[in-house]
Amino acid sequence: MTPSASVVIPTFNRTEYLGECLASIRAQARRDIEVILVDDGSTDGHLDRLNATVALQNVVLIRHPQNRGASEARNTGVCVARGEYIVFIDSDDLLEPHYLETAFEVLNRDPAIGLFCCDSLVIDTKGDVLYGGKTFQQIQCEIKRYRIESGVRSLQDIFEFSTSFPGFLVRRDVFKRVGYLDQSLFPLDDYDFQLRVAAAGYHVYYYHAPLARYRMHGENESGPKRMVRTCTKKVESLEIALRRNPELRALGWRARLRLADARFELAVGLLKDGSVRKGLLALLRSLLDHPAQSLEFARLVWGKARRQDGARVGSVA
Repeated sequence: MTPSASVVIPTFNRTEYLGECLASIRAQARRDIEVILVDDGSTDGHLDRLNATVALQNVVLIRHPQNRGASEARNTGVCVARGEYIVFIDSDDLLEPHYLETAFEVLNRDPAIGLFCCDSLVIDTKGDVLYGGKTFQQIQCEIKRYRIESGVRSLQDIFEFSTSFPGFLVRRDVFKRVGYLDQSLFPLDDYDFQLRVAAAGYHVYYYHAPLARYRMHGENESGPKRMVRTCTKKVESLEIALRRNPELRALGWRARLRLADARFELAVGLLKDGSVRKGLLALLRSLLDHPAQSLEFARLVWGKARRQDGARVGSVA
């Protein structure tokens, strides 16, 4: 029987959470799915030991001889997928039991939807929910002072504000028409893909409820340890989108603000990393893109000064 959906899971030296990930897939209300696990050149031997257990039963296992990156691993999985829909989930993340059922309900209502996205809870290494139950997008919306709700998001919407990756579902034919994930933009390859799907005329639907769980463990590809790379790729993705889709320039100051904000985040990352010259250059470009960013910079400096003053007062006390 041909599966309705193929779940593609890339993994590289990170199998300690894989069993939970697979269990979350097996717990789906929909059963007509296949699981494709792409080992991207793991060297720790964990997957071999796991393969000797029942954990990988009924799982299609593909191995890359060498590490090629998560985007390439996902692309490999899509090449062998048989389902009409492709679901992407990383080996350390989870899907809620009603994920597929909810996604299919939305897709059945609108055949023009090419890509389905959702919100996610944030969990720690033990699986406990963090941030008092606030979802990933709730946190991002508070930081960016942006409002988001369920529904179809336009190319302009996606350019201004991206949504989280866990729980991406794309029609297989749309994936192949739009083009494969771009490893050169990793870990912002998912953001670039959202932009390309919307630019190709397909609907990108965002479901503003947590249908996935995003695990924080200190080694996340988009985590604080890799802030400079993540911010660099965000700037690249935005610049590419502006070149590829001139209609985005109709956003005017909002497009400039989005790029300025990304460059400001890059500047902060570079300065934290000790790259003062590069950080100041990124900050200057941010201010040139949108002078209002100077207010954000002043707020950041003021906040740091207040924390330092508080620490000095505390040490005196």
